[in-house]
Amino acid sequence: MNNKLDDYTKNCFLYENTLPEWWDLIQTKQTIIKVKKGQKFIDEGTETLGIYFIHKGFVKVHKHWGQREMIV
Repeated sequence: MNNKLDDYTKNCFLYENTLPEWWDLIQTKQTIIKVKKGQKFIDEGTETLGIYFIHKGFVKVHKHWGQREMIV
């Protein structure tokens, strides 16, 4: 198994409970992105292209409610 995959999946509940047959597919399909503070990587209402895991740092989730915006 690739060390790159090992580093990010040591404590991953989803990965630990996935069948070993899927591990190669996960490894070939994974994309690691680095996001700077304040940068958006998902917009509300857009199609999601996968599952996102946060390995380091924090994420704020903003919900638009009419004219108001809430941090969930």
